[in-house]
Amino acid sequence: MTTKPKTVPELRFPEFEGEWKKAPLGEIADIKLGKMLDKEKQTSGHLLPYLNNISLRWNEVNTSNLPRMYFRDNELDRFGLRAGDVVVCEGGEPGRSALWDGRLPDLKFQKAIHRVRFNVPFEQRLLVLYLEKIAGTTKFEMLFTGGGIKHLTRETFSLLQIPMISLPEQRKIAEFLTAVDGRIGQLSQKKALLEDYKKGVMQQLFTQALRFKDDHGNDFPKWEEKTLGDAVIVNPKTSDLPDSFIYIDLESVNAGVLHSPRRISKVDAPSRAQRLLKRGDILYQTVRPYQMNNYLFDLEGVHVASTGYAQLRASKTDARFIYHSLHLPRFVGDVMDRCTGTSYPAINSKDLTQIAISIPSLPEQTKIANFLTALDRKIESVSQQITHTQAFKKGLLQQMFV
Repeated sequence: MTTKPKTVPELRFPEFEGEWKKAPLGEIADIKLGKMLDKEKQTSGHLLPYLNNISLRWNEVNTSNLPRMYFRDNELDRFGLRAGDVVVCEGGEPGRSALWDGRLPDLKFQKAIHRVRFNVPFEQRLLVLYLEKIAGTTKFEMLFTGGGIKHLTRETFSLLQIPMISLPEQRKIAEFLTAVDGRIGQLSQKKALLEDYKKGVMQQLFTQALRFKDDHGNDFPKWEEKTLGDAVIVNPKTSDLPDSFIYIDLESVNAGVLHSPRRISKVDAPSRAQRLLKRGDILYQTVRPYQMNNYLFDLEGVHVASTGYAQLRASKTDARFIYHSLHLPRFVGDVMDRCTGTSYPAINSKDLTQIAISIPSLPEQTKIANFLTALDRKIESVSQQITHTQAFKKGLLQQMFV
């Protein structure tokens, strides 16, 4: 028994009624691919910036560091963009799109980009939102061509069925969801500002240009220069592993956050599962350490980490202070200087222990750590708000379109 396709969205503004109809995009809009990059680079004409799929993000065109190439006189209009055009990725992540606002009047576009220009009254933002809604669906990906690298050709893109509803309803939907995007943008900007502030204040604190006072208003003692091996225990000896545990490998941590930890049994564990963790331990990524995917462990339960991490245990120092010290540009630079290998640069634990760090007294460490931890909590709170708002929008997209 076949299910009858929905013709009315689950969530709709009350002033609108009637069934939704659809039309092929190619019947209501002109779709054009941009200029193909010359195999033999053209060296005359107008040297102008152009949009490629690297510069195009969801709902955003990044105009910083745009590439340039020459365009002939007869190509200026043909490959030009104007405010109100929708630009869509042809490959890479086919369907990723944004509304062009016209802020660079000379911007052109290359073959990796579709320019969609409607020839009937249509709310252009609705197309971007609709593409976001169907992105990743089998129905949309059926339009792709190619083997390993998928492409959205002009011919198949023209067949995409687009909602054809009244212009007032189109605008109402677009305005509402654009407001949600605006909220995500505000939160993202707030997070970026907090992260920039943290970088700045860390620079001031760890160069000692800015210092805390003790609880009586007096100066703390001078900082001491120590090696990391003097400040912490590196790879403490581990007792026998339990029969089962939660395993943390190099793919489990990103930017200090643990993702999708998995429980495994000792008999099924890989040979690299050797670091039995204690609360307060720091996991330092020794392979490609410039990624700074390190982790300050503070969880209940039995966890074991991969030997792809160096395990640092602070016994006479504040682990949070040490953790922040490991992300200073000077420390990362010293680590990279001691790395071996090119594709997968790595540092061994012995060399890691020899890197110098500056250590204040324990009370000052704690004050610095408390301050930076409070900042991290604010950043994480905003990050969670972004995630929740993005999920809210995703739900709206599913309910407000058919």
